[in-house]
Amino acid sequence: MKKKFISLALTIIILATCISANASYVKDCGKIMQETNSLMVGVENMSESNSLERLNQISKNLDTVVSRMSSENYDVKLTYTLAASIKANYGNLATKFEKVYGSNSKHVTLAKKITKDAETIATKANYYLKNYPLNFDWSGIQKRFTDIPSNAWYYSDVAKTSAANIISGKDDTHFDPNGTLTHAEAMTLMAKVHAIHHTGYPGEIFNYSFSGNHWAGSIREYCKDNKLPYPSDKELDTPISREKMGLYFRKALPDSCYNTPGFENVITNASKFKEIKSYPHIQDLYKSGIIVGDENGFRLQDSITRAEAAAIIHRVADIYVRVDVASR
Repeated sequence: MKKKFISLALTIIILATCISANASYVKDCGKIMQETNSLMVGVENMSESNSLERLNQISKNLDTVVSRMSSENYDVKLTYTLAASIKANYGNLATKFEKVYGSNSKHVTLAKKITKDAETIATKANYYLKNYPLNFDWSGIQKRFTDIPSNAWYYSDVAKTSAANIISGKDDTHFDPNGTLTHAEAMTLMAKVHAIHHTGYPGEIFNYSFSGNHWAGSIREYCKDNKLPYPSDKELDTPISREKMGLYFRKALPDSCYNTPGFENVITNASKFKEIKSYPHIQDLYKSGIIVGDENGFRLQDSITRAEAAAIIHRVADIYVRVDVASR
């Protein structure tokens, strides 16, 4: 689902009427941010115990918003505006409390944390305002492939990427989830994401003239024209390695769409880092929450199934389903 960019004034009436009812996290985060701003009013004039209780609640609210921003759908415009308001209007709150309760007081510690959290939220939201949403419409008709049960772990990945015209089945009713992804198929996924992001139209990749009779001929010409990687004639129908697929998928979007705020820029797992230290494109995908590896690492030279590829390209195109480093 796309983030909804709505121009809102900071009033309860407009907030209540503008937050989408069909996206629970938009409503929840909007309510939290509105409540937080209300709680900030007059906090410096309360009694010692009441102000401390209020600061604790504000801090918890902001913690909740920060934790959701990395992976959940929310109202970016509203979140940025409210966070920026807290930062601008209450940036000197710690100084005020310090004069009353001292520099080592809980009031000062919480006030500083609140200011820092508000700045973090505003920074992240501002980044998303500039870079997201990408031009992907997840509301289209989801293909219902007969070989994918509704309880399959990859069901949502295939359903949403097919709705966005990123991924296709082997035919109208079969996806072949356990089939091995080929170079041509990986190139196609990369090219579609690239074309949708830049033009809003995945069919752009089929508008190129080419020689030969391979179904991916036009797509390869698109890749050549847009300086994207592409396979040789001999590679087209051969299985692609996980490492090579990672290279393709990394090139699908601009650099600004990777290493997004909310995801650690450090690979903390030593064994995983050792395995991918020579592959900067794999490091980028890992740090951005797109690939996670498993108990056997990344298995970079192994092939990959179409179901697994659907999950990964889904994370490339939709930031809300990326995996936070902290959860790995």
